[in-house]
Amino acid sequence: MSFRGVFIGIFCALFVLFAGVSYQWNVQSNTKQAILDSQTRIQHALFALKSIDPKEINQDNLQSLSEGLGVELLVVKKDRYISSSPQSIQKQNFKESSSPIYEDGMVYQVLYLRDKMLVLYMLPQIRVDGLNLVIFCVFMLCVICICWLFYVSFKEQFEQILSPTQKGKAKSLLSLRFGEMQVFSEQLQKLEKILARRDQKTLKQTQKIKLKNEQLSNLLSAISHELKNPLSIIQLSLDGLENPKIEQKDLFYQKIRHQVVRLNQLTHKLNFVFNLDIKQVQFEEFDLFEVVQGIIQAQDNHRIKLLGETTFVRGDVFLIEQVVINLISNALKYSQDEILIEIKDGKFKITDYGIGITQEQIKKVTKKFYKANPESENSFGLGLFIVKKILTLHQSRLKIKSKPNEETSFAFRL
Repeated sequence: MSFRGVFIGIFCALFVLFAGVSYQWNVQSNTKQAILDSQTRIQHALFALKSIDPKEINQDNLQSLSEGLGVELLVVKKDRYISSSPQSIQKQNFKESSSPIYEDGMVYQVLYLRDKMLVLYMLPQIRVDGLNLVIFCVFMLCVICICWLFYVSFKEQFEQILSPTQKGKAKSLLSLRFGEMQVFSEQLQKLEKILARRDQKTLKQTQKIKLKNEQLSNLLSAISHELKNPLSIIQLSLDGLENPKIEQKDLFYQKIRHQVVRLNQLTHKLNFVFNLDIKQVQFEEFDLFEVVQGIIQAQDNHRIKLLGETTFVRGDVFLIEQVVINLISNALKYSQDEILIEIKDGKFKITDYGIGITQEQIKKVTKKFYKANPESENSFGLGLFIVKKILTLHQSRLKIKSKPNEETSFAFRL
Protein backbone atom coordinates (compact mmCIF):
# COMPACT_ATOMS: atom_id res chain seq x y z
CA MET A 1 0.00 0.00 0.00
CA SER A 2 1.36 3.47 -0.93
CA PHE A 3 1.93 6.22 1.61
CA ARG A 4 -0.83 8.24 -0.04
CA GLY A 5 -3.34 5.43 0.60
CA VAL A 6 -2.24 5.11 4.23
CA PHE A 7 -2.53 8.87 4.72
CA ILE A 8 -6.03 9.02 3.21
CA GLY A 9 -7.21 6.02 5.25
CA ILE A 10 -5.97 7.43 8.56
CA PHE A 11 -7.48 10.82 7.84
CA CYS A 12 -10.88 9.35 6.88
CA ALA A 13 -10.95 7.32 10.10
CA LEU A 14 -10.10 10.38 12.21
CA PHE A 15 -12.65 12.50 10.33
CA VAL A 16 -15.46 9.98 10.99
CA LEU A 17 -14.42 9.68 14.66
CA PHE A 18 -14.32 13.43 15.32
CA ALA A 19 -17.54 14.02 13.35
CA GLY A 20 -19.33 11.41 15.49
CA VAL A 21 -18.00 12.93 18.72
CA SER A 22 -19.02 16.44 17.57
CA TYR A 23 -22.51 15.24 16.65
CA GLN A 24 -22.96 13.44 19.97
CA TRP A 25 -21.81 16.50 21.94
CA ASN A 26 -24.18 18.69 19.92
CA VAL A 27 -27.15 16.40 20.65
CA GLN A 28 -26.38 16.27 24.41
CA SER A 29 -25.98 20.04 24.64
CA ASN A 30 -29.25 20.73 22.77
CA THR A 31 -31.05 18.07 24.85
CA LYS A 32 -30.09 19.82 28.11
CA GLN A 33 -31.19 23.18 26.69
CA ALA A 34 -34.53 21.77 25.48
CA ILE A 35 -35.22 20.22 28.90
CA LEU A 36 -34.34 23.49 30.67
CA ASP A 37 -36.64 25.49 28.34
CA SER A 38 -39.49 23.01 28.89
CA GLN A 39 -39.08 23.21 32.70
CA THR A 40 -39.16 27.02 32.57
CA ARG A 41 -42.35 27.06 30.44
CA ILE A 42 -44.05 24.57 32.75
CA GLN A 43 -43.19 26.71 35.82
CA HIS A 44 -44.66 29.81 34.14
CA ALA A 45 -47.78 27.87 33.11
CA LEU A 46 -48.11 26.50 36.66
CA PHE A 47 -48.01 30.03 38.11
CA ALA A 48 -50.73 31.13 35.63
CA LEU A 49 -52.98 28.12 36.40
CA LYS A 50 -53.13 28.96 40.13
CA SER A 51 -55.17 32.07 39.28
CA ILE A 52 -57.76 30.12 37.19
CA ASP A 53 -60.99 28.82 38.66
CA PRO A 54 -60.88 24.97 38.58
CA LYS A 55 -64.50 24.94 37.36
CA GLU A 56 -63.38 26.58 34.11
CA ILE A 57 -61.12 23.62 33.28
CA ASN A 58 -63.20 21.14 31.27
CA GLN A 59 -63.15 19.16 28.03
CA ASP A 60 -64.55 22.08 25.98
CA ASN A 61 -61.88 24.66 26.72
CA LEU A 62 -58.96 22.32 27.54
CA GLN A 63 -57.43 22.64 24.06
CA SER A 64 -57.58 26.46 24.01
CA LEU A 65 -56.27 26.59 27.59
CA SER A 66 -53.30 24.37 26.63
CA GLU A 67 -52.53 26.58 23.64
CA GLY A 68 -52.69 29.72 25.79
CA LEU A 69 -50.35 28.26 28.40
CA GLY A 70 -47.97 26.84 25.82
CA VAL A 71 -47.91 23.37 27.42
CA GLU A 72 -49.95 20.16 27.17
CA LEU A 73 -52.57 19.46 29.85
CA LEU A 74 -53.77 16.15 31.23
CA VAL A 75 -56.69 16.45 33.68
CA VAL A 76 -57.77 13.62 35.99
CA LYS A 77 -61.09 13.90 37.85
CA LYS A 78 -62.24 10.94 39.91
CA ASP A 79 -59.88 8.57 38.05
CA ARG A 80 -61.30 9.78 34.70
CA TYR A 81 -58.96 11.41 32.18
CA ILE A 82 -59.98 14.67 30.47
CA SER A 83 -57.47 15.09 27.66
CA SER A 84 -56.71 14.44 24.02
CA SER A 85 -53.31 13.03 24.99
CA PRO A 86 -52.18 9.65 23.62
CA GLN A 87 -52.88 6.52 25.65
CA SER A 88 -49.14 6.07 26.25
CA ILE A 89 -49.04 9.37 28.17
CA GLN A 90 -52.25 8.69 30.10
CA LYS A 91 -50.76 5.41 31.36
CA GLN A 92 -47.66 7.22 32.63
CA ASN A 93 -47.04 6.92 36.36
CA PHE A 94 -46.75 10.61 37.32
CA LYS A 95 -44.88 11.59 40.47
CA GLU A 96 -45.49 14.59 42.69
CA SER A 97 -42.67 17.12 42.96
CA SER A 98 -42.10 20.79 43.82
CA SER A 99 -40.30 21.28 40.49
CA PRO A 100 -40.69 19.87 36.94
CA ILE A 101 -39.46 16.28 36.43
CA TYR A 102 -37.76 14.93 33.31
CA GLU A 103 -38.58 11.25 32.79
CA ASP A 104 -38.93 8.96 29.76
CA GLY A 105 -38.36 11.80 27.31
CA MET A 106 -41.05 13.99 28.91
CA VAL A 107 -40.96 16.99 31.29
CA TYR A 108 -43.98 17.20 33.62
CA GLN A 109 -45.26 18.52 36.94
CA VAL A 110 -48.41 17.64 38.91
CA LEU A 111 -50.81 20.29 40.31
CA TYR A 112 -53.91 19.67 42.46
CA LEU A 113 -56.86 22.05 42.17
CA ARG A 114 -59.75 20.99 44.41
CA ASP A 115 -61.03 17.61 43.06
CA LYS A 116 -58.87 17.71 39.93
CA MET A 117 -55.32 16.57 39.32
CA LEU A 118 -53.64 18.53 36.51
CA VAL A 119 -50.51 17.27 34.78
CA LEU A 120 -48.61 19.91 32.81
CA TYR A 121 -46.20 18.20 30.42
CA MET A 122 -44.06 18.85 27.37
CA LEU A 123 -42.09 16.62 25.02
CA PRO A 124 -38.80 18.51 24.48
CA GLN A 125 -37.98 19.01 20.82
CA ILE A 126 -34.36 18.02 20.35
CA ARG A 127 -32.74 19.64 17.37
CA VAL A 128 -29.26 19.28 15.96
CA ASP A 129 -27.40 22.46 15.16
CA GLY A 130 -25.95 21.80 11.72
CA LEU A 131 -23.82 24.94 11.83
CA ASN A 132 -21.34 23.35 14.23
CA LEU A 133 -20.97 20.32 11.95
CA VAL A 134 -20.42 22.56 8.93
CA ILE A 135 -17.75 24.53 10.81
CA PHE A 136 -16.11 21.27 11.82
CA CYS A 137 -16.09 19.97 8.22
CA VAL A 138 -14.54 23.22 6.98
CA PHE A 139 -11.91 22.96 9.71
CA MET A 140 -11.09 19.38 8.69
CA LEU A 141 -10.80 20.41 5.03
CA CYS A 142 -8.28 23.05 6.06
CA VAL A 143 -6.36 20.36 7.93
CA ILE A 144 -6.39 18.22 4.74
CA CYS A 145 -4.89 21.04 2.71
CA ILE A 146 -2.17 21.67 5.31
CA CYS A 147 -1.30 17.97 5.53
CA TRP A 148 -1.32 17.63 1.76
CA LEU A 149 1.11 20.57 1.39
CA PHE A 150 3.24 19.00 4.10
CA TYR A 151 3.25 15.71 2.18
CA VAL A 152 4.14 17.36 -1.17
CA SER A 153 6.97 19.34 0.43
CA PHE A 154 8.56 16.27 2.01
CA LYS A 155 7.49 13.70 -0.58
CA GLU A 156 11.01 12.44 -1.30
CA GLN A 157 11.86 11.99 2.39
CA PHE A 158 8.67 10.00 2.98
CA GLU A 159 9.38 7.76 0.00
CA GLN A 160 12.90 7.12 1.33
CA ILE A 161 11.44 6.24 4.73
CA LEU A 162 9.08 3.71 3.12
CA SER A 163 11.67 2.36 0.69
CA PRO A 164 12.96 -1.14 1.74
CA THR A 165 16.35 -0.55 0.06
CA GLN A 166 17.36 2.32 2.33
CA LYS A 167 16.54 1.06 5.80
CA GLY A 168 19.56 2.63 7.51
CA LYS A 169 18.90 6.06 6.08
CA ALA A 170 15.20 5.67 6.68
CA LYS A 171 15.75 5.12 10.40
CA SER A 172 17.58 8.42 10.80
CA LEU A 173 15.00 10.29 8.72
CA LEU A 174 12.17 8.62 10.60
CA SER A 175 13.70 9.63 13.93
CA LEU A 176 14.06 13.21 12.75
CA ARG A 177 10.53 13.45 11.38
CA PHE A 178 9.13 11.77 14.45
CA GLY A 179 10.64 14.53 16.60
CA GLU A 180 9.03 17.16 14.38
CA MET A 181 5.67 15.42 14.57
CA GLN A 182 5.98 15.22 18.35
CA VAL A 183 6.53 18.99 18.56
CA PHE A 184 3.56 19.51 16.24
CA SER A 185 1.42 17.25 18.47
CA GLU A 186 2.39 19.21 21.59
CA GLN A 187 1.38 22.46 19.89
CA LEU A 188 -1.99 20.94 18.99
CA GLN A 189 -2.52 19.82 22.59
CA LYS A 190 -1.80 23.33 23.87
CA LEU A 191 -4.26 24.76 21.35
CA GLU A 192 -6.86 22.22 22.44
CA LYS A 193 -6.48 23.25 26.11
CA ILE A 194 -6.84 26.94 25.21
CA LEU A 195 -10.04 26.26 23.24
CA ALA A 196 -11.41 24.09 26.07
CA ARG A 197 -10.82 26.90 28.61
CA ARG A 198 -12.58 29.38 26.34
CA ASP A 199 -15.55 27.04 25.89
CA GLN A 200 -15.77 26.57 29.66
CA LYS A 201 -15.63 30.33 30.24
CA THR A 202 -18.37 30.91 27.64
CA LEU A 203 -20.53 28.21 29.26
CA LYS A 204 -20.14 29.82 32.72
CA GLN A 205 -21.11 33.24 31.34
CA THR A 206 -24.17 31.72 29.67
CA GLN A 207 -25.22 30.04 32.92
CA LYS A 208 -24.78 33.32 34.82
CA ILE A 209 -26.99 35.14 32.31
CA LYS A 210 -29.68 32.44 32.62
CA LEU A 211 -29.50 32.63 36.41
CA LYS A 212 -29.86 36.43 36.34
CA ASN A 213 -32.88 36.13 34.04
CA GLU A 214 -34.49 33.55 36.33
CA GLN A 215 -33.84 35.74 39.39
CA LEU A 216 -35.35 38.75 37.61
CA SER A 217 -38.40 36.71 36.61
CA ASN A 218 -38.87 35.46 40.20
CA LEU A 219 -38.43 39.00 41.54
CA LEU A 220 -41.08 40.42 39.20
CA SER A 221 -43.45 37.57 40.07
CA ALA A 222 -42.97 38.16 43.80
CA ILE A 223 -43.53 41.93 43.56
CA SER A 224 -46.58 41.37 41.33
CA HIS A 225 -48.00 38.94 43.86
CA GLU A 226 -47.43 41.35 46.76
CA LEU A 227 -49.14 44.20 44.89
CA LYS A 228 -52.07 42.11 43.70
CA ASN A 229 -53.82 41.59 47.06
CA PRO A 230 -53.88 45.21 48.35
CA LEU A 231 -54.87 46.56 44.92
CA SER A 232 -57.71 44.03 44.69
CA ILE A 233 -58.99 45.02 48.14
CA ILE A 234 -58.80 48.73 47.24
CA GLN A 235 -60.72 48.08 44.02
CA LEU A 236 -63.46 46.13 45.82
CA SER A 237 -63.71 48.83 48.51
CA LEU A 238 -64.09 51.55 45.86
CA ASP A 239 -66.84 49.49 44.20
CA GLY A 240 -68.56 49.26 47.59
CA LEU A 241 -68.34 53.04 48.11
CA GLU A 242 -69.99 53.60 44.73
CA ASN A 243 -72.91 51.35 45.67
CA PRO A 244 -75.72 53.60 47.03
CA LYS A 245 -77.39 50.69 48.82
CA ILE A 246 -74.49 50.23 51.23
CA GLU A 247 -74.67 52.54 54.25
CA GLN A 248 -71.65 51.47 56.35
CA LYS A 249 -68.97 53.05 54.18
CA ASP A 250 -66.55 53.78 57.03
CA LEU A 251 -65.45 50.14 56.86
CA PHE A 252 -64.45 50.54 53.21
CA TYR A 253 -62.52 53.74 53.97
CA GLN A 254 -60.68 51.90 56.74
CA LYS A 255 -59.79 49.03 54.39
CA ILE A 256 -58.46 51.44 51.77
CA ARG A 257 -56.30 53.25 54.36
CA HIS A 258 -54.93 49.94 55.65
CA GLN A 259 -53.97 48.75 52.17
CA VAL A 260 -52.39 52.11 51.31
CA VAL A 261 -50.22 51.71 54.43
CA ARG A 262 -49.25 48.23 53.22
CA LEU A 263 -48.26 49.60 49.79
CA ASN A 264 -46.19 52.35 51.43
CA GLN A 265 -44.44 49.75 53.57
CA LEU A 266 -43.68 47.66 50.50
CA THR A 267 -42.18 50.59 48.56
CA HIS A 268 -40.16 51.60 51.63
CA LYS A 269 -38.76 48.10 52.02
CA LEU A 270 -38.05 47.73 48.30
CA ASN A 271 -36.11 51.00 48.46
CA PHE A 272 -33.97 49.49 51.23
CA VAL A 273 -33.45 46.30 49.24
CA PHE A 274 -32.37 47.84 45.94
CA ASN A 275 -30.86 51.25 46.79
CA LEU A 276 -29.05 50.85 50.10
CA ASP A 277 -25.24 50.71 49.84
CA ILE A 278 -22.18 51.54 51.93
CA LYS A 279 -22.04 55.13 50.60
CA GLN A 280 -25.36 55.93 52.33
CA VAL A 281 -24.25 54.70 55.77
CA GLN A 282 -23.42 57.55 58.18
CA PHE A 283 -21.25 56.16 60.99
CA GLU A 284 -21.34 57.80 64.42
CA GLU A 285 -21.09 56.77 68.06
CA PHE A 286 -24.35 56.30 69.97
CA ASP A 287 -25.79 54.47 72.98
CA LEU A 288 -27.44 51.29 71.69
CA PHE A 289 -29.31 50.77 74.97
CA GLU A 290 -30.83 54.26 74.80
CA VAL A 291 -31.90 53.80 71.16
CA VAL A 292 -33.60 50.46 71.88
CA GLN A 293 -35.26 51.91 74.98
CA GLY A 294 -36.79 54.70 72.87
CA ILE A 295 -38.11 52.18 70.31
CA ILE A 296 -39.73 50.07 73.06
CA GLN A 297 -41.40 53.14 74.60
CA ALA A 298 -42.83 54.04 71.18
CA GLN A 299 -44.10 50.45 70.77
CA ASP A 300 -45.93 50.74 74.13
CA ASN A 301 -46.27 46.97 74.44
CA HIS A 302 -46.17 45.47 77.92
CA ARG A 303 -44.88 42.13 76.54
CA ILE A 304 -41.45 43.60 75.72
CA LYS A 305 -38.88 43.39 78.55
CA LEU A 306 -35.51 45.17 78.31
CA LEU A 307 -32.38 44.14 80.24
CA GLY A 308 -28.89 45.58 79.89
CA GLU A 309 -26.75 48.61 80.38
CA THR A 310 -25.35 51.63 78.56
CA THR A 311 -23.18 50.43 75.68
CA PHE A 312 -21.71 52.74 73.06
CA VAL A 313 -21.33 51.43 69.51
CA ARG A 314 -20.44 52.90 66.14
CA GLY A 315 -22.88 52.80 63.23
CA ASP A 316 -25.78 54.45 61.44
CA VAL A 317 -28.46 55.21 64.05
CA PHE A 318 -31.37 55.23 61.59
CA LEU A 319 -30.41 51.91 59.99
CA ILE A 320 -29.80 50.19 63.33
CA GLU A 321 -33.23 51.43 64.44
CA GLN A 322 -34.72 49.70 61.37
CA VAL A 323 -32.93 46.49 62.36
CA VAL A 324 -34.29 46.62 65.92
CA ILE A 325 -37.83 47.52 64.77
CA ASN A 326 -37.90 44.64 62.29
CA LEU A 327 -36.64 42.13 64.88
CA ILE A 328 -39.16 43.31 67.51
CA SER A 329 -42.04 43.20 64.99
CA ASN A 330 -40.97 39.71 63.93
CA ALA A 331 -40.86 38.48 67.54
CA LEU A 332 -44.27 39.97 68.41
CA LYS A 333 -45.79 38.42 65.28
CA TYR A 334 -44.76 34.84 66.04
CA SER A 335 -45.08 34.82 69.84
CA GLN A 336 -47.91 35.65 72.24
CA ASP A 337 -45.70 35.46 75.34
CA GLU A 338 -43.09 37.79 76.79
CA ILE A 339 -40.31 39.17 74.52
CA LEU A 340 -36.90 39.57 76.16
CA ILE A 341 -34.24 42.01 74.87
CA GLU A 342 -30.69 41.97 76.27
CA ILE A 343 -28.01 44.60 75.53
CA LYS A 344 -24.45 44.37 76.80
CA ASP A 345 -20.91 45.02 75.48
CA GLY A 346 -22.14 46.10 72.04
CA LYS A 347 -24.28 42.96 71.65
CA PHE A 348 -28.03 42.99 70.97
CA LYS A 349 -30.10 39.86 71.58
CA ILE A 350 -33.88 39.40 71.35
CA THR A 351 -35.60 36.19 72.47
CA ASP A 352 -39.22 35.13 71.97
CA TYR A 353 -41.00 32.02 73.18
CA GLY A 354 -43.25 31.34 70.21
CA ILE A 355 -43.56 28.74 67.47
CA GLY A 356 -39.84 28.73 66.67
CA ILE A 357 -37.98 28.10 63.41
CA THR A 358 -36.80 24.78 61.99
CA GLN A 359 -33.15 24.30 60.96
CA GLU A 360 -34.22 24.19 57.32
CA GLN A 361 -36.07 27.51 57.64
CA ILE A 362 -33.12 29.20 59.41
CA LYS A 363 -31.16 28.95 56.15
CA LYS A 364 -33.98 30.62 54.22
CA VAL A 365 -35.53 33.27 56.50
CA THR A 366 -32.98 35.95 55.53
CA LYS A 367 -33.53 35.45 51.79
CA LYS A 368 -35.42 37.98 49.71
CA PHE A 369 -39.25 37.53 49.64
CA TYR A 370 -39.15 34.36 51.79
CA LYS A 371 -42.21 33.76 53.98
CA ALA A 372 -42.49 31.05 56.62
CA ASN A 373 -46.24 31.20 55.94
CA PRO A 374 -46.81 31.84 52.18
CA GLU A 375 -50.50 32.71 52.78
CA SER A 376 -49.71 35.51 55.24
CA GLU A 377 -50.97 38.93 54.08
CA ASN A 378 -49.10 40.85 56.80
CA SER A 379 -45.61 40.01 55.58
CA PHE A 380 -43.70 40.84 52.42
CA GLY A 381 -40.83 38.48 53.17
CA LEU A 382 -38.33 41.37 53.31
CA GLY A 383 -37.89 42.11 57.04
CA LEU A 384 -35.03 39.76 57.88
CA PHE A 385 -33.45 40.26 54.45
CA ILE A 386 -33.20 44.00 55.21
CA VAL A 387 -31.78 43.22 58.67
CA LYS A 388 -29.08 41.02 57.12
CA LYS A 389 -28.20 43.65 54.49
CA ILE A 390 -27.89 46.49 57.03
CA LEU A 391 -25.74 44.38 59.37
CA THR A 392 -23.51 43.39 56.45
CA LEU A 393 -22.90 47.10 55.72
CA HIS A 394 -21.87 47.41 59.40
CA GLN A 395 -19.51 44.41 59.03
CA SER A 396 -21.69 42.38 61.36
CA ARG A 397 -23.95 39.38 60.89
CA LEU A 398 -27.24 38.06 62.25
CA LYS A 399 -27.02 34.93 64.44
CA ILE A 400 -30.19 32.85 64.69
CA LYS A 401 -30.84 30.07 67.21
CA SER A 402 -34.16 28.32 67.65
CA LYS A 403 -35.88 25.37 69.28
CA PRO A 404 -39.30 24.80 67.65
CA ASN A 405 -42.21 25.54 70.01
CA GLU A 406 -39.79 26.64 72.76
CA GLU A 407 -37.72 29.74 71.98
CA THR A 408 -36.01 31.68 69.21
CA SER A 409 -33.20 34.24 69.51
CA PHE A 410 -31.75 36.75 67.07
CA ALA A 411 -28.45 38.44 67.95
CA PHE A 412 -25.82 40.72 66.44
CA ARG A 413 -22.78 42.65 67.66
CA LEU A 414 -21.58 46.11 66.57
